[in-house]
Amino acid sequence: MKKISTIRRSKTFKIFSIILLLIMLPQLSGCGKKEISLDIDQMALEISQSEYFSEDFFKVEANVISQMYGIETEKVKIVGYASSGGLADELTIFEAPNKDDSKAIYDLAAEHIADSKEGYQSYKPDEVYKLEHAILIEQGKYVIVCVNGSYDEVETLIKAYLK
Repeated sequence: MKKISTIRRSKTFKIFSIILLLIMLPQLSGCGKKEISLDIDQMALEISQSEYFSEDFFKVEANVISQMYGIETEKVKIVGYASSGGLADELTIFEAPNKDDSKAIYDLAAEHIADSKEGYQSYKPDEVYKLEHAILIEQGKYVIVCVNGSYDEVETLIKAYLK
């Protein structure tokens, strides 16, 4: 008799577990799809003024950045900062109209980083290390590009905005 009772409980437990999983699955799958909204002007300003960037880090006009990356500025909001003196340091944040456009921007940003590595290889080889550790993040409709020697710390700072 105990054996039959144990089998029934086991089957009941399995059925209950499956039902519970089916109920919770939509909630669990939605966890990673949180829509974020950023004030990219404020975010870029605050990060650019952090201790990880030098005093010669200055704001770059959106049209200049759009030409460097090959991006249409009418559709995309761009905020960027860069170092003077021929350094590779950069912080650029793109806000695309939608996720599809952000994927295209991400691809262009990866291309920009690769081209920059090639350019700095003969010009300032020490800057190539920074480019090899460039931060390139796509989340929702945002793409963030950052080149900096303190890449771990800056990446932590950037990701705090994306929560």
